Amino acid sequence: MLRVYSTRLLADRLRATSIAEAGINQSYDILVTNWDARLPINNGSVLAGNVNNPDASDAFPDTSFAGGNFDVTVTESTNGVVILTSQGSYGSTEESVILNVMNFGSGGPPTAPDPGSPYEYTIFAEDELYIGGNGDMDGKCHGNTEVYCHGNLEINPGPIALSSSIRIYINGNLLVPGSLIAPDVDVNGNNDSGMTITEEAVANIAWTAIDLTDYYNTAVANGQVINGDSSGNKTYNGDKIWTGVPGGVKWINAYNRVYFNGNLTYDCIIVCTGGIRVDGNCNWDDPGTTGGMISRDKYIRIYGNCDVESMLHAPGEILLDGDVRLVGQIISGDDVNINGNIEFVNFAWSGIENGMGSGGAATASIGITAWQK
Repeated sequence: MLRVYSTRLLADRLRATSIAEAGINQSYDILVTNWDARLPINNGSVLAGNVNNPDASDAFPDTSFAGGNFDVTVTESTNGVVILTSQGSYGSTEESVILNVMNFGSGGPPTAPDPGSPYEYTIFAEDELYIGGNGDMDGKCHGNTEVYCHGNLEINPGPIALSSSIRIYINGNLLVPGSLIAPDVDVNGNNDSGMTITEEAVANIAWTAIDLTDYYNTAVANGQVINGDSSGNKTYNGDKIWTGVPGGVKWINAYNRVYFNGNLTYDCIIVCTGGIRVDGNCNWDDPGTTGGMISRDKYIRIYGNCDVESMLHAPGEILLDGDVRLVGQIISGDDVNINGNIEFVNFAWSGIENGMGSGGAATASIGITAWQK
């Protein structure tokens, strides 16, 4: 009888230990993705000294698991180590495991685009930047082969810096301070603002692809991966509203294109493996937060008006056929063709090229320094 009791006690202790380990693993996963989850809920400040706070965060509740439960407490020491203590219970048996976790730091998210990269620019075209109507922009804009503005260059308040590795041609008037720099600069209208014109060599700038791994994994984790048909297409008829998307990413596997046959309103990051075509207007639904529309392998073509806060990014052509009001960036590995007027394009860097952690929480390096039982 004593042997049976001892065996049962040992089995319960093993179960309680396994439950405690499950709690530690879950808590560690939470910290890796959200380091601030260690903070107390009472005042949002970091725990001082070696003070246990069972209510450090809503992220660590008392949780039922495998016929028992685990309860994780958080201690943050003065040397920056966070101590997770998970107490596992099974029946009348309790066992604890302890994990020491440290944020080794990454300096936080980038605060500016990499110098010399396309992401320094309001509009970047590895080939030609063409504006069919009047252009109202700010920041820096670059086209490797040519920058061509058919109307007036009206930037308010300015200044603007337009550059090209071959040629800049302005068919209208220059109405704002700034600079035009290229080996060949032609202005057909009046330089009413006294814009500085410099003819000199300008280096080519290479378009760069975005590592989309973070975005795909986020879409998978939140059930936001959409597959096209056997022809590589995905079509949406009528207006489409994508707001409040879980995880903030829509991923579309359509190697040919995704086609929106209507207006598109979104407040997320849209990634399509193929081209993106919108026959209606593009609208942004969350002012003050910059999202993205990304074609991984092809183009973006919007045939209505574009009124968004977003980065538009594609290795192929980015075509905006209507009028454009945009806060963000347009980054193309081919041509940027804007056939209507630019009512305004204001630079806003979102850091989308740096992955999911770039624009908000730090993409810190979180690691284990000790495991105790």
